[in-house]
Amino acid sequence: MAQFTVIDQTDMAALLIDNNFVKLPPTPGINEEVWTKLVRPNLCLRVYTSIQGTRSRGNGKDSIKVCLVSKTPSGKITGVGSVKRVHRVKGWAANLQNRLDLWQELLGPQCTCGCWMVARESARGQFWGCSNYPICKITKSV
Repeated sequence: MAQFTVIDQTDMAALLIDNNFVKLPPTPGINEEVWTKLVRPNLCLRVYTSIQGTRSRGNGKDSIKVCLVSKTPSGKITGVGSVKRVHRVKGWAANLQNRLDLWQELLGPQCTCGCWMVARESARGQFWGCSNYPICKITKSV
């Protein structure tokens, strides 16, 4: 079984800066460092680090999350594709680097309106819906 490892803020920052990420200013309601990188127009890769202050949160308090966010024409920021977790164990840096290198695997399809589609769930099952909903109501089967 893998053992929990505390991550130092300087180690996390060094890895993300080497990958051309920039740290976002603190956001109300988000109690951890968040880093971002523009990967395509209106599409950013974000890393939610679990770093609070100079170290990561304690054991069992969550993991590092890598996700894609898009800005719709209306200015709404929305998650697109899937979220990949990186457990805070020995080897976390290599695991995080792998997630960053393979970010395109997180991406859902592009909508005909130009925005990205997000995985959604309904009573009839999973489907792709436009991130620009309700302005664009296009859907696709998964």
